[in-house]
Amino acid sequence: MKCIRLMSNIYGLEDHVARSHYWDLHRISPRSLNPWQCLRIFLKSFKYDFILLNGASGAITVLGLLKLLVPINKCRVVSLDSVMRRPKNFRDRVVQFVKRIAFRQVDMFFEYFKDTRAYEEVFGIPNHKFRYVPFKVNSLDIIGRTAVSDDGYLVCAGRSMRDFSTLIEAVRGTGIPTRIVTQSNDEISVHGSSLDDSSLPENVEVRRDAHTEEDFIQHIAGARLLVSPIRTESMVASGISVYLMAMAMGKCTILSDMPGARDVLGEDKAIIVPAADPQSLRRSIEEAYHDSDLRFRYADNAYRYAMSLGDDAAVTSTLHDLLVDEYEAQRATKSDIAPAAE
Repeated sequence: MKCIRLMSNIYGLEDHVARSHYWDLHRISPRSLNPWQCLRIFLKSFKYDFILLNGASGAITVLGLLKLLVPINKCRVVSLDSVMRRPKNFRDRVVQFVKRIAFRQVDMFFEYFKDTRAYEEVFGIPNHKFRYVPFKVNSLDIIGRTAVSDDGYLVCAGRSMRDFSTLIEAVRGTGIPTRIVTQSNDEISVHGSSLDDSSLPENVEVRRDAHTEEDFIQHIAGARLLVSPIRTESMVASGISVYLMAMAMGKCTILSDMPGARDVLGEDKAIIVPAADPQSLRRSIEEAYHDSDLRFRYADNAYRYAMSLGDDAAVTSTLHDLLVDEYEAQRATKSDIAPAAE
């Protein structure tokens, strides 16, 4: 069997032994990703085949710069779920410039969406470096023991890059009971969202009382449908974990046409509307809210899709296959080059 040497802050890959490969895993603590720790990781990585980091675009940037300075290090750097944003100010543009340089030395980007055009444009990442990783349904065990009902309200839940203002304008005057489930503005601002609840229409209520995962899921379980409006600045699959949980509960969903929606789901698993368009969103909400057959068609397709995704083990299995494919491709390349060097 072939040993693949891996440094990662993702645990569980070592449990996969398939295709005649096994893992020598050096575990990286998620808290050990400051620049000095990145330098230590880089120095140790000379003995490894891959560095795979989850949700750590800053550390990936540092490692890319180090590879630029020390190109003899052949360990391949891979980013999972980079979660980057468009630059808004001078400081952001400086960071963008540095990332564009560093990312030339990053070998692959594993993302939970297929539409990578924004990353390609903003950060100069070539399309061939991207690999799609299907996400999974979070908290399946809690969902499985939660009673699902239709209590007649529309729910918008979550905190990342939510366009609450577009939703509020879309439901204003419709009379459709609407529940926004989120956290305080101080908490959601870190994730690119804000909510002005000073002049809400009578049919909209804001709930900030979901202190546990069970509470959060209960709000979704009682809804007639879930709406996830996403800000146009988003470049990633914002809201994917929430809409997949709703789908696993048999809910019809209305999503903004942003990465992680049409590019992942196609046309038959969710109602997809233009982002930041309250009129289009209003029409879709009113149609879906009052048409049970329409809701059922989307919800049925979505439920089967969500349940096919599996849990954390399915994600690590995909990561395993992608890394093994890359490892074998590199070995094949070396084999092709070797005779010419003799």
